[in-house]
Amino acid sequence: MKRGHMVLLGATGIFGKQLTQALEAKGFPSKALTLVASKHSEGEELSYGEESLCIEAMAPAALKGATLAVLALPRKPAAQAMLWAEQAGLRILDASGGSLPKIPLLSPHAHAEGAKLEWPPAEQHLALASPLAHALACLLFPLRPLGRVEATAICGAACLGKGGVQTLEQQTLAMLNGREAEAEGGRRQAFNILPAFEGEEGGFANHAEAEAAAELSRLLGSPVELGLHVFLAPFFFGISLSFSVVVGGGKGLEHWRKALALGHGIKMLDGNVSEYTEQEDTVQENTVQENKAHSLFPMPMLVSQDASLLVGKLRLQGNVLRGVLAFEPANRLAEFAATLAMAGVDA
Repeated sequence: MKRGHMVLLGATGIFGKQLTQALEAKGFPSKALTLVASKHSEGEELSYGEESLCIEAMAPAALKGATLAVLALPRKPAAQAMLWAEQAGLRILDASGGSLPKIPLLSPHAHAEGAKLEWPPAEQHLALASPLAHALACLLFPLRPLGRVEATAICGAACLGKGGVQTLEQQTLAMLNGREAEAEGGRRQAFNILPAFEGEEGGFANHAEAEAAAELSRLLGSPVELGLHVFLAPFFFGISLSFSVVVGGGKGLEHWRKALALGHGIKMLDGNVSEYTEQEDTVQENTVQENKAHSLFPMPMLVSQDASLLVGKLRLQGNVLRGVLAFEPANRLAEFAATLAMAGVDA
């Protein structure tokens, strides 16, 4: 069967690059892929296997001949790209955030490991859940039925996209050299903790708390009472999330630990270093050696090269389960998005 053609819009962003690498790893042919980004990136080349793919500029012409458009863009340019894709009659996989209620919302939380993903035949447009909603869905799905959920997410600069990483780098260098860092609206990232705020670049900053709660209820199929607080912290990659969940009574901590271990993409890291390193995950050897004498718990530094949701520091007080989760949004969703996109391009 002749393969269709995929256009990835936002290929030079953090998620776009991860998605390109995931497509390459899955053997998606370069001749069936067009990479698109802003005019600033036009003509740049990204390695793809033994080849290099040239970046095309954002324009309706870039979608010509395609069957599927993947939107890995901030929301404003994503809205324009979505209009072009709809006018061209393309299938759309939207990873820009802020999904509309009428568009099916997807996350791997309910999919068994290794299960085959298929593009729903009746759907032209699908959306990926935001990273926070996705991670919470994967965490909470094995714990149902649920009572109230409280969570605090500490997000690295990458949650604001490539620009967030660059801003933190520039501000940190400036302040380490004795200069005051420039910060729009007084919201300096370096050496600071910022509560979630509305931003123009997408990512977690746009109504993150309310949107994650709404998406989570959609993913789990019933209303979830969620108290979520989101902060931006001065590190680059990953999210650290503390949680407390009211669970069913009469069951001990070991029951809930086993339930979580069966969740999609969850890796229990409850103070056992050897349990983590024996699974051939990428953790720098010196980091492991330094922690051999200590308990190793979920931390952002462990997830930069890991697609797992690391869960640990579990405690059960009455019927309230508390713990910590760490994950890297781009790694976590890229493989799922790549598999879904490859199904959609041939559907």
